[in-house]
Amino acid sequence: MASAARAGLKGHPYRRRRRGYVQGRNHVNGATVLGAIDVGTNACRLLIAVPDRQSSQASVPRVIDSYTANVRLGESLERTGALTGAALDRTIAALKECARRLKRRNVTHVKAIATEACRRAANAQDLVARAQAEAGIRLTIVTPEEEARLAAAGCLQLIGAEFDGALIFDIGGGSTELILVRRFAGNGLASHDIVAWSSAPVGVVKLAERHGGR
Repeated sequence: MASAARAGLKGHPYRRRRRGYVQGRNHVNGATVLGAIDVGTNACRLLIAVPDRQSSQASVPRVIDSYTANVRLGESLERTGALTGAALDRTIAALKECARRLKRRNVTHVKAIATEACRRAANAQDLVARAQAEAGIRLTIVTPEEEARLAAAGCLQLIGAEFDGALIFDIGGGSTELILVRRFAGNGLASHDIVAWSSAPVGVVKLAERHGGR
């Protein structure tokens, strides 16, 4: 079982892109380094990547660092309609760690988003203000449509060339997005377009709180 798990990790596309990276080496001399932060209902995630010059797919970045913290931002949100003080503190602590890693890797471009929990919470702007003041991170609360578009963009490289498209499921802590993408040819190159999308306010944290784990 352990060997099967290791085999699965070895085959993951992010694992392949990380090969050849020397741990602790910063990217300097004007190199582009990308940082993406996703503050969800359950977890805060960070990816740091650089354009992979050795890849035949120039649009696929090479991940050089990652971080995940289970901040449980949406804790009690179903019952109270607001983010708790403890949840805010956990999330800010995670964002401070993200900021530390962004600085250590000399990140040049950062996009930080928050999703369903912040869309629903009455005091979501408290998190936005604290993220800027305490972690130096400008957090944007995205719409369901933008969340669906970003989810699709993150999956496009995983769609095999033999397929005309895919139905993508993005199951989160507070919402679930479904995105239908189709392949089309333009200027001699194949690309994808979002045909339809839908977002349902149903996620693993919300279901657990609503039904008490039953």
